[in-house]
Amino acid sequence: MSQLNIRINKEDRAIISLIAKNKGISVAELVRSVLMKEILADKVNILLNLVAEGKLSRKKAFQLSGLTYHEFLNEWTKRNIEEVIPEEAWNRGLELALNLDSTSFLKKNR
Repeated sequence: MSQLNIRINKEDRAIISLIAKNKGISVAELVRSVLMKEILADKVNILLNLVAEGKLSRKKAFQLSGLTYHEFLNEWTKRNIEEVIPEEAWNRGLELALNLDSTSFLKKNR
């Protein structure tokens, strides 16, 4: 967890305090929730762009997004993004698949 400090004038502080009091939450909770709502769209855009560029995995982007899995998949689908998988990973996956001994997965007769 990290802390962010900002300076605001007295009038804005008084208004924010009244809004927070009416909502039954602290000033810090109010400011945090408003800030997070404001930056959520930009955050998701940045994360999905990083996935499209191959700089971040889809799983990590989901974890950082703050969205539910359903919301994340909706955004993913809307943008028609394809995850960039490094060639080494493809080759390793192919090697594992070709060398897989599938007999251990077969149903055994009793």
